[in-house]
Amino acid sequence: TEPYVQNWSLGIQHQLRWGLVVEATYLGSAGHHLLNTLDVNRFNGDLLNGAKFHGYNQSFAAMPLAETNSNSIFNGGTIQIRRPFGRGFSLQSAFTYGRVIDDNDAFGGITAYVDANNRKLNRGLASFDVPRRLTMAGTWAMPFFRDQKRPSGRLLGGWQLAGTGIFDDGTPLTVTSSAAYPNGDWNADGTNNDRPNAPLTALPAGGYARSTFLTGFLAASAFPRPTLGTVGTLGRST
Repeated sequence: TEPYVQNWSLGIQHQLRWGLVVEATYLGSAGHHLLNTLDVNRFNGDLLNGAKFHGYNQSFAAMPLAETNSNSIFNGGTIQIRRPFGRGFSLQSAFTYGRVIDDNDAFGGITAYVDANNRKLNRGLASFDVPRRLTMAGTWAMPFFRDQKRPSGRLLGGWQLAGTGIFDDGTPLTVTSSAAYPNGDWNADGTNNDRPNAPLTALPAGGYARSTFLTGFLAASAFPRPTLGTVGTLGRST
């Protein structure tokens, strides 16, 4: 089945006093039959028998299977405010709130599903999800030399000065281990990048100093290791 996308929106706009325009819009988008490539030659617990990889078919290592069975969904809303001022100055601002959920961000290569037989474990916030964003933009049509017909007016007139500011939340983070079995690959299927168990105590979502990011703001000890042969309880993009 060919991938396709559906988009829908519903908005209302109203002009208030002094030329102020306010617009509120609901936005939605859904992707269907999106492409993913999955290594199907693996199963949980394979390495428990002597730490040797077998797979479903021992004649092959990875067996990539390309399918179009991934889906994505976005729901969000935006509020925009615009107002033209005198002397060629205008200002507009927009605040957007939304959420993108999918099970596959890899648009090339093999998708890193933790469990080849349960793709739902990878469903979560997309890696590019930005929940809140505020944008502001202003434009000033400078009046200098604008009406002059001489060469100086043609060269120096008609210019605009514009500025833009964008403030948004960060994108989500997924904690994984790239170590080989048994220090990583805890579900023992021969593929690493497994997720550990969720922390027993919730970790702070903010308030970290810049120096903390340089030295490591998440301690590996905060994430318990799953029992070998099982998938960790920590979700994707949490």
